[in-house]
Amino acid sequence: MSEELQKQAQAKLSEARRLINEAGELAKEGQFALHFGETGDFVPRAYFDRELLRPRATALLESRGRQNHALRIEDPTIEWGYRYEEVPNTPWAELDESERASAIEEEIDGLREEMNVPYEFQEYGSAKQADRWWAPSRC
Repeated sequence: MSEELQKQAQAKLSEARRLINEAGELAKEGQFALHFGETGDFVPRAYFDRELLRPRATALLESRGRQNHALRIEDPTIEWGYRYEEVPNTPWAELDESERASAIEEEIDGLREEMNVPYEFQEYGSAKQADRWWAPSRC
């Protein structure tokens, strides 16, 4: 009985490894990060190569415009004394070339931040370790 359970467990582990590898291939194709417990993190090459994020950033800006920061408005009627008021997005068509370039760079920074790449990878990882599963030493 124990031997049969051991064979079943090994088969499950093999299947799990295959699925994890498939997930990594999908992340590589889509250039997004994945996090999976002790297996580690899949960090895409796009984290290091900003040019891979440029088309996505440009498409986001063209569709929704450049996001503007909210304004802090003093308001003595509120407990903490101020509130924030949203400023509408600036449409892509209204941005000049230099504004577009800086907005694209800001959007790329935001996309990189959204990847939630672990601190350890940011500190100790490199572009050579991108596009595959990575886990720091668990020692």
